[in-house]
Amino acid sequence: MKLIQGIDFFYHDHNRNLVILGYQELMCGAQQSSADLLSLLCEANGRSVKGSMELFAKVNQAHQKLAVLVNPARQEIYFPTHAASNSRCIWLNYGRIQRIEVDEENQCVVHFKDDSQLTVSCSVRVVSRQMERCRNLLDSLGNPYEQINDLFFKI
Repeated sequence: MKLIQGIDFFYHDHNRNLVILGYQELMCGAQQSSADLLSLLCEANGRSVKGSMELFAKVNQAHQKLAVLVNPARQEIYFPTHAASNSRCIWLNYGRIQRIEVDEENQCVVHFKDDSQLTVSCSVRVVSRQMERCRNLLDSLGNPYEQINDLFFKI
C-alpha cells in the first residue's frame, strides 16, 4: 500500500473487510485493518503505535480513545471517535480538521482543510474533547530541550 500524506480520516468497513480512507475529497480502500494502517503510518515516521499511544495517555492522563501521534511537525495525530474495537469507530486526522459543527440530527459534522466534510455518529462534545487532548499533546512536546534541562541540577 502506498502511504498517502494528508489522509483526512479512515475507518474499517466490516462488510467489505477494507479500510476506507478519506483523502482530498476522494474515498479509496485498502485491504488492511485500521491497526495495520496506523502501524504503517507510524513506522514511516520513525514511531510506533504503542509508544505514540503511551505518550498520549501520559500527557492527557487518559485510558480510553487514545490518539496516535504520527508526525508532530504536520500535526498529524489520528484520534478515534469511539473505542477502536467499535464498528462505528472513525479515525480523524487532527491536523486536517478545519472546524466542527452540529447538524439537524445532533451529529457532528467535521469540515476538513480540503473543503471536504464528514458526518460522524458521535456528539460534537466527543470530537471537541479529542481535539483538545491532541492540542495538549502538541503543546507538551514544545521544546524538548527545555524539558531535558529541567531534569538536571547544578552539583
